[in-house]
Amino acid sequence: MQLIQSGTRSLGFLITLNWDRIVYFGMLGLCLALSAYVASVSFANPFIL
Repeated sequence: MQLIQSGTRSLGFLITLNWDRIVYFGMLGLCLALSAYVASVSFANPFIL
């Protein structure tokens, strides 16, 4: 039980240290997905953009 608590506490500590990296890579993935969607729409109908 103590091992689980210490593991959870250390995982929470790592998340608090690296939350900006999580947000950065999340936004990067979102932008890549959105650009792929826009590219597929513009190839399907070139008169939209």
